[in-house]
Amino acid sequence: MKLFRILCKNVRPFKEIPSPKAYPFIGHSYLFFEKGPYDKDKLTEAAQDLSLKLGPVFYLKFPGQSFVITTDSENASKIFQFEGKYPDRVTLPALSLYHQRTFGAVGVVPGNGPNWYKLRKALAPLLSKSYLSNYIDANNHVADKFVAYIRNRRDENCILTNLCSHMYRYSIECMSIVCPGRQLSDEENLKKIIRGSCTFMDGLFTTYSEPPVWKCFKTKGYRELERGHNLINEFMYKEMNKPVNEWNDSFMKILFQDSNLSLNEARVLATEVFLSGIDSISTAITMTLYYLSHNEKCQNAALNDINNNSTSYLRACFKETLRLSSTAGGTTRALPVDVVMNGYLIPAHTYITAFHSAMSVSEEYFEDSQIFKPERWLHSEKVAKKNQYSNFASLPFGFGARMCPGRWLSEQESVILLKAILKTFKLEPITPPNVGMIYRMNRIPERSIDIKFVNRR
Repeated sequence: MKLFRILCKNVRPFKEIPSPKAYPFIGHSYLFFEKGPYDKDKLTEAAQDLSLKLGPVFYLKFPGQSFVITTDSENASKIFQFEGKYPDRVTLPALSLYHQRTFGAVGVVPGNGPNWYKLRKALAPLLSKSYLSNYIDANNHVADKFVAYIRNRRDENCILTNLCSHMYRYSIECMSIVCPGRQLSDEENLKKIIRGSCTFMDGLFTTYSEPPVWKCFKTKGYRELERGHNLINEFMYKEMNKPVNEWNDSFMKILFQDSNLSLNEARVLATEVFLSGIDSISTAITMTLYYLSHNEKCQNAALNDINNNSTSYLRACFKETLRLSSTAGGTTRALPVDVVMNGYLIPAHTYITAFHSAMSVSEEYFEDSQIFKPERWLHSEKVAKKNQYSNFASLPFGFGARMCPGRWLSEQESVILLKAILKTFKLEPITPPNVGMIYRMNRIPERSIDIKFVNRR
C-alpha cells in the first residue's frame, strides 16, 4: 500500500475526516441518547443532518465499532468496486450466536468470508427469473385469496386499518410456497409466524444496537430474538421432517439435494429463505398502496397499463416506493484495500456505510425527489439527474455479490398482488401524507397505514 499512499500525496489523512465531538468510552453514542439530538429509530434522518453539517463523508465512533458514513453515490460505487470476492459487512453477532447454537451453522445472512460465499452460491436459483416463473400461478392464487380477505376484513366504511399487519399473511403464504413448498394457510400457524417474525426483528434490532452483553447472559433483546426465531423454527422443523416427496418442486428440495451443503447448512438456509422475505415484502407492498392511494392519477395509469396486459407501470410504482421508503437503510462494507473518498484516505478494513436511503431522496440525484413519480423509472423518462453514479443512489436490494437474493422474488410477489388489488378496488387515503420510516432492523412505516378499498366491481 506504500505506492498507493505515495500516489495520493494530496489526499488528506483519515484523522482529518470530519466528526462530531466524541467522549471517552461512549464515543458518539450520546448523539442517540434519549435527550440527544437524534433518534436511533431515525438513522437516515440523522445521516442527512450530519451530512449537511459535516459534508458527504464523516466519522462516527461507538463502543466496540466505528464507521465512516457517506451520503455520496460516487463513494457508494467505490464500495462495490473494491469490495472483493468475499464482501465483508458488519456481522450480526447475536444472530450468528443463535444460529450456531440452534443449527450448528452460521448461515448466509450474518456470515462472511469463504463459507458465506459457498452458502450464497446455493441461493443462485432465486435470482433466476425463469426459475421464479414456476411460482407465478401459485402467487396469483394467493393474491386472489388475499383480495377476498381485504373485501371481508374492511369495516363498514370499506377501510382496512394497519394494513402492514394484514400484509404479513400474504408474504408468509407466498414464501411458504417457495420454501418449504406448500402454501401455509391455517390460521393458527399464520398468527404464530406473524408473531414470531415481528418479535424476532425487534430482538435483532435491539441486540444490534446494545452492547454485546448477551454473550454472557441472555438480555431482553436476545430473548426476543430467540423466542421469535424459535416460533419460525417450530414450523420449519415440522416441514423438514416430512418425506421428501411432500416438498413438491420447492426451493427447500433444491437446498437439501445440494451436495455442497451439509445437513445443518441446508436447514439454516431453508429457514433464512422463509423468514427473510416476510417483513420487507409486507412493508414494500403496504407503502406502494399507500402512495397510490394518495395519487389517483398514478392509480389510473397503472390500471390502464394492466388492462393492456402490461405491468411496466406497476413495476415502476414499486421501484419508486422503494426509492422514497426503502426497507433497507444502506450498505456497510469493510474494504480489503485503501480507498479515497472525497479526498480522504480510508484505510483497508475500515467499516464504511453508504446511506442509500438518504441519497435516494436527495435533489442531488433525483429531481422532485420528495414526489412519488413512477414515470421516472420508465424507459421513456430520465431516471435521475445526469450523474454517472446516480444508479448507486437508490439501491433498496443492494448491489454486487451481496445483493439481496430475494430481489426478483419480492418484485414478482408484490406486482402480482398490486395488480389483483387495483383491478378490484379503488384506493382512497385515510392515513395522511408524508409518513416516514423507522428502523426495526428493516425500515417500517412510523405509523399505521390505513386505506379505504372501494369496490370497482
